[in-house]
Amino acid sequence: MTTRYRFRPADLESVAYYHVVSRCYDRKFLLEAEEKALLLKQMRRYEALHGVRVVTYCIMTNHFHLLVEVPPRPTGSEPMFTEVSFLVHLSNSLGHGKAEELRRLFEMYRGNGCEKLIPEIIAGYEKRMFNVSNFMQDVKQAFSVWYNKRVGRRGTVWEERFRSVLVEGAGEALATMAAYIDLNPIRAKIVEDPAEYAWSGYGEAVAAGNAGAKARDGLSVVGRVLGTEAPAAWEAVAAKYRLWLYGEGQEILPAEGVAYRAGFKLETIEAVHAAGGKLSRGQMLRIKVNYLTRGGIFGRAGFVNEVFASMRDRFGKNRKSGARKLKGVEVGDLRVLRDLQKGVG
Repeated sequence: MTTRYRFRPADLESVAYYHVVSRCYDRKFLLEAEEKALLLKQMRRYEALHGVRVVTYCIMTNHFHLLVEVPPRPTGSEPMFTEVSFLVHLSNSLGHGKAEELRRLFEMYRGNGCEKLIPEIIAGYEKRMFNVSNFMQDVKQAFSVWYNKRVGRRGTVWEERFRSVLVEGAGEALATMAAYIDLNPIRAKIVEDPAEYAWSGYGEAVAAGNAGAKARDGLSVVGRVLGTEAPAAWEAVAAKYRLWLYGEGQEILPAEGVAYRAGFKLETIEAVHAAGGKLSRGQMLRIKVNYLTRGGIFGRAGFVNEVFASMRDRFGKNRKSGARKLKGVEVGDLRVLRDLQKGVG
């Protein structure tokens, strides 16, 4: 299947970067684990639909931060999508159900002699792409609909439209803004290590194994401005970014005209630099403790596979074996039944 339009690769000289912040109405603490998971899901869906990239993010209990990369809108008179490629794009972003709904609508238009409406609908989607405001509107609206239906309320879930800052895409500005976002849980004294906070780009990238591919892709942009050569292995990006995070996150002690700001002690920063920004085996195991609490079954490969075989009918037909490795940490032949779930706290 040939797609007429393909998203161009990110280019630091031609894309725009925005730091956006949105808060819950009355600054209420609405975003617990279930809400954070749904908000993250909507963020990823509309990220794909709008052709933008989330460089990093942090979801707190009453607000969230995103650093968003917005490519330039393609020039030219040709439509970006054919009908077929548009439905594929819709399926890959919003899911098969939404794509099937549009496909049936298109078939109805054709049957009624109104096929000229089809390219108009596709053009409407195209027009909304590559725009941070449209992206944020869709994410927040989708979350509001879900949340209001779940709790039986009406009205906006968010305090205001959203606040945004245009960020220079080259050099330290982008890396500084990314660190500011990923350090939110440190400043709020929620965790002692930013890698331990599951609801952030850095935490997801470190802890989520294969499920963290999107987060790792986003932070690769920061890795480039910090000096890693593209394409760079995640380990290289992670080490560079961790060093940068700890440098940016130093504790600020109170002084005349300067308020206290929580952060890392100097000895902690020195230890991270001494390790070259790499996480130790013990740190990785602690960060990936979700495997031990949400893995379903934990034990040697033979044991996990034996239990899997006894409950085979509970899994999809494409699942061939039960045992899954704990990605990113060495624990001998110990295995789990389920891969680490993205965003589980």
